[in-house]
Amino acid sequence: MLEHDKKRENLERLYDEYYDKVYVYIARRVNNRHDAEDLTADVFLKAFANPYNPLLAKFSTYIYTIASNVLKNHYRTVANRFAVTDGEQNGDLPDETDLLKDLITREEYAELKSALAVLPERQYEAVYRRYYLDESFKEIGAAMRVSEGGARQLHFEALKNLRKILKTP
Repeated sequence: MLEHDKKRENLERLYDEYYDKVYVYIARRVNNRHDAEDLTADVFLKAFANPYNPLLAKFSTYIYTIASNVLKNHYRTVANRFAVTDGEQNGDLPDETDLLKDLITREEYAELKSALAVLPERQYEAVYRRYYLDESFKEIGAAMRVSEGGARQLHFEALKNLRKILKTP
């Protein structure tokens, strides 16, 4: 019984540590609070139902890989739903859900958010993992299934595109 309690305690600690980060990661992509909550719950259910091997990757890489797969499945479902319902849309998330809003002015935040939204998905993910999750290029590469050099290239291209969009040197 002691082993079971320790395992449960570890799962609770990981849940507490990563829930908000995973939620924001998903919420930025689905723009609907209810879907983001449901998908985040799905991520943790899948993560805890499947054994995690710390020898293969960090837990953050493991959990974000699951989140990425959950999002892909969600996008497929939404695409099918749009085809059937002729494009019903859910409401946007309020600005308060973004953890970065207190660090920069609202105007700068709006510009950055718009610029990030037009980046190709893989470039956005590289930037998100680098600056929000503070992952190394090696970790980003592992999570995105590219080489470390490939992760650096995605990051470089994303920054180049952001500079063009924001018209900064």
